[in-house]
Amino acid sequence: MEHARRGRVILRTAAGLAGAISAVVIPLSAFGQEAAGGYDLAAALALKPADALLLAIAAGGVIAGFVGVLLYVSGRTAQKRAQTALTAQAEEARRGLDDARALLASEPHLLFLWRGAADAAPVMSGALPADFDLPGDLDGRLDFAAWLDPGDASQLNSALIELKVAGTPFNIFVQTPGGQRITADGFAVAGKAALKFKPLHGDSLDFLENRERSQRLELELGSLRAGLGASPQPAWLRGPDGALAWVNAAYAAVVGAKSPAAAVAGKLELSSAKAASQAVAAVRDGEVSRQRLHTGNGAGRRTFEVIEVPAPQGSAGIATEMTRIDALRDELDRHISAHGRTLDRLNTAVAIFDPDQRLKFFNSAYAALWGLDGTWLRQEPSDGEILDQLRDQGRLEERADYRKWRQDRLDAYACTDAVEDEWHLPDGRSLRVVAEPQPNGGLTYLFEDVTERLALEARYNGLLSVQKETLDNLHEGVALFGSDGRLKLFNPAFATIWKLDSEALGKEPHMDALIAACTPLTGPTEHWDELRRSITAEGEGRRPVAGRMHRADGVVVDYASVPLPDGATLFTYVDMTDGWRIEQALRERTEALLAADQLKTAFLSHVSYELRAPLTPIMGYAEFLAMGTVGPLNDKQGEYVGVIQEASADLRDLIDNIIDLTTIDAGAMALDMRPVDIEALAHDAVAGAIESQGKAAGLAIVFDIEPDIKGFIGDADRLKQVLRHLLSNAVGFSSDGGKVTIGARASDTEVALYVADEGRGIDPAVLSRIFDRFETHTEDTRHRGPGLGLTIVKGLVELHQGRVEIDTEPGKGTTVTCRFPLAPANRPSGDNPDARATGLNVSPALDQNAPPTAPRH
Repeated sequence: MEHARRGRVILRTAAGLAGAISAVVIPLSAFGQEAAGGYDLAAALALKPADALLLAIAAGGVIAGFVGVLLYVSGRTAQKRAQTALTAQAEEARRGLDDARALLASEPHLLFLWRGAADAAPVMSGALPADFDLPGDLDGRLDFAAWLDPGDASQLNSALIELKVAGTPFNIFVQTPGGQRITADGFAVAGKAALKFKPLHGDSLDFLENRERSQRLELELGSLRAGLGASPQPAWLRGPDGALAWVNAAYAAVVGAKSPAAAVAGKLELSSAKAASQAVAAVRDGEVSRQRLHTGNGAGRRTFEVIEVPAPQGSAGIATEMTRIDALRDELDRHISAHGRTLDRLNTAVAIFDPDQRLKFFNSAYAALWGLDGTWLRQEPSDGEILDQLRDQGRLEERADYRKWRQDRLDAYACTDAVEDEWHLPDGRSLRVVAEPQPNGGLTYLFEDVTERLALEARYNGLLSVQKETLDNLHEGVALFGSDGRLKLFNPAFATIWKLDSEALGKEPHMDALIAACTPLTGPTEHWDELRRSITAEGEGRRPVAGRMHRADGVVVDYASVPLPDGATLFTYVDMTDGWRIEQALRERTEALLAADQLKTAFLSHVSYELRAPLTPIMGYAEFLAMGTVGPLNDKQGEYVGVIQEASADLRDLIDNIIDLTTIDAGAMALDMRPVDIEALAHDAVAGAIESQGKAAGLAIVFDIEPDIKGFIGDADRLKQVLRHLLSNAVGFSSDGGKVTIGARASDTEVALYVADEGRGIDPAVLSRIFDRFETHTEDTRHRGPGLGLTIVKGLVELHQGRVEIDTEPGKGTTVTCRFPLAPANRPSGDNPDARATGLNVSPALDQNAPPTAPRH
């Protein structure tokens, strides 16, 4: 309608416009002609048909163009109006969307929307608070088990599948491992599945917790009612008015009702009306009612302990039948009385204490044992009080820590097994004390006087122990045969000598079985006949025998027999093989050993001369060259001479060490035993080469000698040699700029000389071999040598009857301590006057520079 109206308006406008154009065009045309040659209105109006047609066509074109303009203007105006309306509508929709988003953002939530297929990835929007610690990506958040409790995640996944498949909405409550509670709503939107998580807080959380608490209470109440309903003890509940509201089956059975409901309907009370009223009144006052009730009579009489307590909606009660318990208590009292009379006639002291550690029973032997007043004991003193009383009366052995001993005795009440102990009293008696726990938590003490038994056992066991140890440690094999010919006793040496199994011998074999087992070793011999005669003979025929047998395996055995008064026979066997062989070999070896000793001594003398003989001129000529006696030397020559001197000195030291070590091994080392000045000894050991080596390495050599230290008897030269070896090692193994300490300490019996360094220490792996010959381990150090220094040190110290100790820690240094006795023990050595004077086993020194001579002994 609007478009038709607009069309008519446009046509009317076009017609008017055509008339206007005609009014304009015609005058203009006439005006043109007037200008050309005068104006003739009639002529102007009387146009030719062709001109009129052209004029009409021109006018129509103008009109059509104007009409198109008007139509375009009108369309643009309508389009602008529609666009304005659409813009307003879009703005309104945007404002509505912003309001919806603001509303959704006003509270934390997490929304999943599945727009496509059910298994396609959903669109996720929103977020939960940061403390929920959700995964950051979509896949992680869809993995509900990663941020929810496993059970809740499983339930949620099942519900979500139902939503996607059947469109079944759900509302469940889930929880994170951190304890945050979340509501999960599943619903359908325009046929699409949506899942929204929203944290619970405030009233919503309180409502959920109250609902869960109510559910738990309902379950607990149901469980309690089910348990009480099945309980054999009568139980009931009363309402606020005091009337029965619920009873169990046991209650109904006691009151004779057909069912619990009948008991409630009939208001059947377990007790009398008066007792029930008293219980209800006590409960109303907020008190707990306890009563002892009796039902029935004669043989059917029953006793109950009844307790009724206040409840929020009335009261609750339960009854325990005491009929059987009372009967058992009476029977127990009769048994206790009978047992008490029996225990009172025993000689063993008995005391019974209850769980509170109070004396409940004692017999006359207990009172007599401790000399305690029966009247006081019947007042039921505690166990601790009785112990204190016995201690005050001097009847207990004195203890270094009586309180601890007393507490240990009282701790027996907490034990589940019997505790045995022995008490030794001041009067010499010994008691075996047994503390037997009772089922009720009490304790029964038994005091048995075992003085005589212990004395007898001690003597018997002592005799057996002495005999057994004596026989077991005898070198001789011992065998005791009874009068029946069986082996009654043997020692390990007997089994070893005859190569017999100890287990088989323990079964008391007959002498014939033993002879058969031993014959392969001895072959036919008279001894077995003598053994049979000694065992089987009677009277004068039982005589001691002795002899020696040579077995087939080369073993020599001496034997002897002794008849015993009880009819048994004792045989002893001694393995004399070693002694016999030594006896034979000693004669052969004595001359060989003497010859070897002479040869070794001669060899030492020869080596001392032969090795030193060529070395002496080498060292002398090298010294002449170094002094310039034969002319000046250039630098290279001087260097060569220095190398010669150094190598000669090393060779000389090596020869000296070898000779010293060989001399020590040969037992030919002589010690000049005199009083030793320890301080002078230490300074002499440092002076010279050691001091020079220390200065060259920047080492500080410190003396740590105890003031006014006592001297001791020793060979000063050999002791100086010991210290120089130790100092040389300490300097060689120390780092530049370090410290080496030489010190001495003395006690009442010995003197300790030590050398300590701050070097790299000794590896524990080589410490056990440190005194072995040629053990050097000098890598990365300045020390050089054949590895004989510590071997010589140990030998010289042991010649002084001393010992060497090493204390080392890798990376922190080593301390070597030599300990010497103040006065060596007397060890005379034949005709040597020095040995007799000093008491040491010393030999004359070999002159290392003398030519070979015959050895001196």
